[in-house]
Order: sequence, then structure tokens, then C-alpha cells
Amino acid sequence: MKNKLNRIVKTITSCMLVIALLFTEASVATATNLNNGALVHNTKYCSATVRPGIDVSSWQGNIDWNAVARSGVQFVFIRMAYRASSSGTLATDTKAIANLQGALNAGLKVGAYIYSQAINQAEAEQEADYICNLLNGYNISMPVAMDYEYKNDGGRLHDANISKEQGTANVMAFCARVASRGYTPMLYANKNFLQSQVDGVYIGNYYKVWLANYTNQTSYEGEYSFWQHSSSGTVDGIEGTVDCDVWYDFGNASGISYATHVQDYGWQRAVSAGEIAGTSGQGKRLEAIAISELANPNLGVEYRTHIQDYGWETQWRTDGQVSGTSGQSKRLEAIQIRLTGSDADKYDIYYATHIENFGWLNWAKNGEVSGSSGFGYRMEAIKIVLLPKGSAAPASLGRFALSYVTNAIVYNTHVQDYGWQAYVAGGTVSGTSGQSKRLEGIHIALQDTGYQGGIEYRTHIQDYGWENDWKSNNQLSGTTGESKRLEAIQIRLTGDISNYYDVYYRVHCQNFGWMGWAHNGELAGSAGYAYRLEAIQIVLVPKGMSAPGSTANCFSQR
Repeated sequence: MKNKLNRIVKTITSCMLVIALLFTEASVATATNLNNGALVHNTKYCSATVRPGIDVSSWQGNIDWNAVARSGVQFVFIRMAYRASSSGTLATDTKAIANLQGALNAGLKVGAYIYSQAINQAEAEQEADYICNLLNGYNISMPVAMDYEYKNDGGRLHDANISKEQGTANVMAFCARVASRGYTPMLYANKNFLQSQVDGVYIGNYYKVWLANYTNQTSYEGEYSFWQHSSSGTVDGIEGTVDCDVWYDFGNASGISYATHVQDYGWQRAVSAGEIAGTSGQGKRLEAIAISELANPNLGVEYRTHIQDYGWETQWRTDGQVSGTSGQSKRLEAIQIRLTGSDADKYDIYYATHIENFGWLNWAKNGEVSGSSGFGYRMEAIKIVLLPKGSAAPASLGRFALSYVTNAIVYNTHVQDYGWQAYVAGGTVSGTSGQSKRLEGIHIALQDTGYQGGIEYRTHIQDYGWENDWKSNNQLSGTTGESKRLEAIQIRLTGDISNYYDVYYRVHCQNFGWMGWAHNGELAGSAGYAYRLEAIQIVLVPKGMSAPGSTANCFSQR
């Protein structure tokens, strides 16, 4: 009887355990709700992998990170620190280290943020150093964000009433300092703050943006890599509600990884998926780069750089090899990147460079030249994105992809009584005006641009008329020692570069003064008047961009 009773008890106990387990499994299955089922994503992110994630702070209490990892959450941003909205003092989140260690141990992708109340650039840089110091020794793979927002009841940032320009400068200072510490910087802000309190569009051209906009379809027009769309999510392993985010991941499927060697800082950590490698706003040159394709055995990448004093490398580097120099203080000035392998025709590789005096150029792709050569401007940063063939290109940064070569044409003139003048470029005047001195000869050269092609020109010479042969690449057009005036000129590009650029030129002509801009072989000057050319300007303009000025009356004939 006792044994039978024991068997009944064991049976009942086993059934209760089964019921309990079923109940628990049902609870786990329904505990996570990231509120992302009804989201409508901007079409510019249609080629990205949309990954669900959360962000947490001490408000979430103790977190079971293994349960979070099992729930389907793929990444997390952890509040590491904050600036008090009243006193302005910096403090560490009480759960920061526990959350950081727990999330990393659970295998989640981890980023971090600091709640900012910075009212000037010095405070923004202080916040950047504070959070980076906390992260030292932890291998996080996601950005480090500045959480820039007003406290609900006002707070020091709100009360400081700083300008939009100052707010933007604070963000740029934070991001620059974070980048200098080897992390990927980012701004977190809500839609209104991005539009009214800082210039979110401008910031998004330089650094990643984490948009907060609680809706299922945002109308924010600037760039953003992350979108916090709800504050009422639930996740297994976390009591109460939690913020819900999505990450538009362009790069994980491709495996493109790149690292740069930065002046004074050395090699920075490798980044991917369009993250910034290098710096901006710090005047630091890139000195070398290494690029790898890590995921697809049928896809490779090769690249070469234009190096200060050395010019273009003759050998293309491949899959992680160093392009450039270190220990020589030589700047990178331009880059070409292209794909190799049997799957190369399935992808486009896009890249954008940040250039001294130009800022970010637009995206080049598939071996096109991006950067500068011929006038000593340093590359300061680069972004690289690999996209499936046919995908929409990354959003425009507002500049023609290769505008750097506008100074690539150099020229000098032989002036009556003065002889040969120094070479100039970029539309600088060569010759004289107001001195009644004739131009007698001219040299024009096209410096290395990374394109095939050259430049040709010919002049109309006193007593001789038009030259029969076009001169090219620094040959003399005109005369010296004969006291013959130049009266008109034609200039044109040849080869591949002519598909991407227009050459514009205008002349200062006796009795006419400065005439209109001619281009691509048109006549500039005069004929039949016996008027001398006295000066000239020449400039290279990307196709599709406007002329440097009026094109009216570039040539007059009697």
C-alpha cells in the first residue's frame, strides 16, 4: 500500500512538473515583445538586415542576460554613465559594469551610451573620456553614443539655452574624442532634438545617428543607423518594460572589415558596415589602411592608395595587406577599391573619404578614385559599404564623388617683358591685367588623377593664325622670343577623364577685359581684332556641376 501510494505521489509530482515546465515554456515564448511587427522601414534601408535590440540602464534592475540572449534580442546599448541634470557632475550607472559583463558573456553585441547634459565642447569631451575610460578593457563591437536630450523637468542643458550651432559643436567634439579613443562614435537624440537643437543632418554625414521616434513609421529625413521606436517592450530576463531598437546592418553579410593608421594614434580598431575609420575635425592624416573580406570565400577585395611624395602605388594590395606607410609621416591622399573573385559581379563596393578642406566627398564605387592627388590634401577618414548588386547606393553626402581633382590642371604663361611665370592651378590667374602685357606662350599639364586621359590645347598666334597641331601635357603652345601675341585659345580633355569632368577657361582680352567661360574645346578670346590675350584662368569641373561663372561672350570675331 505504501509503495502504491509512493507511485501515485511520484506520478502526480511528475505531472505537476510537466505542467510547470509547459507553463514556463509558454511564458518564455510570450514574454518577449519588441513591438517591431508593425514597423514600416524607410526604403533606403531595404538592402540592410534589420536586427532587433534593446537599451538598458539601472532602471531595469538585475537582468538575466542569458535569458535576454535566448529571447531573440541581438544587440544591446548599456548606459555606462550620466551627467546630473542639476549639479552637472558625472557619475557611473550603478548597473553599468554588471550589465556590460553580463551582456558580453551572453554573446550579445554590445554598445554603450552616456546621458549627456553638456553645454559646451569641453564638457562633451569630458563625457567622451569618462565613458571610454569605463569601457577600457572590454571588447565591445557596437558604437559609443552620446545620449543628448533634455530632462523632463528642464535641467541644466535646457536652461542653458545654447544655440543649435553650439549643440552641434558639442556633439562633434564628443564624437571626435570617442573616435580618437578607438571606438565608433554615435549621437542618440529624438527627432525634434535632431531637427531643432542640433543639426542632425550635418552630424549624420560624419557620424552614426541613433534616432528616437516612438512611431511605427518615422518621417525623419536625416541618416540614422539605429531607431528606438518604443519604450514599452518586454523581454524575457528583464522585469518591467524596456526600450526597443532596430539596427540597419548593411555589413554583416559581406564581412568587409577595414582599419586605418592615424597620425599620432597609430592603428585603430577594425570597423565595418560603413562605420568611420579615422577622424574628422582633428587635422589628423591617414597614413595607411588595411581592408579584408572575411565572410565569403568567393569574394576578395583589392585596393591601392595615393601617398604623399610617392604617388599611386603600382601594386594593388589584397585582403588585409597594408596600403600606405607607417613611421614616415606620409599622408594618404586618395584611394581606389575594387572587388575580385567569382562573386565580384554580385556586389558593389562603395567608399567615401573625408578630405582636408573638402570634408566628406560623395560615394565612389568599384575602383573609382576617391580622395585627392596633386595638391597635398590629406585623407582624414573613410567609410566602406558592400551592397548586393542593384541595391540603392548609400545616401548622398552632397558632393560629387571625385571633386578633388578640380586643382589637377596646372599651367603657366610667358608674359611680354616678364618671361615665364610660375605654375598655378585651380582657376588662379596666370598673366597680368591693367599692364598692357601680351601673353606669348602657354604650358598646360594634367597631374595624376587616377584616370586615363590627358589635356590638349592650341592657340591663335599673331600673324600665324591657329596652330595646326594640338599641344598636350605641358608642351609649348605659342612662341617665345618672337614678340607674337596670343589672341585666342582652345582647351579640351581626352580619354576617360573627359567622361567625368569638363575643363573651363576664360581669358582677359585687350579692350574686352575678362570674357565669359568657355569649355571643352570652345573658342576663348578674339579673332580679327588683333587684340592680345593678357591673362587666363583654367579650372576642372565635375560633370553635371555649374560653370564657374557666366559663359556669355567667351569669344568675339570680326
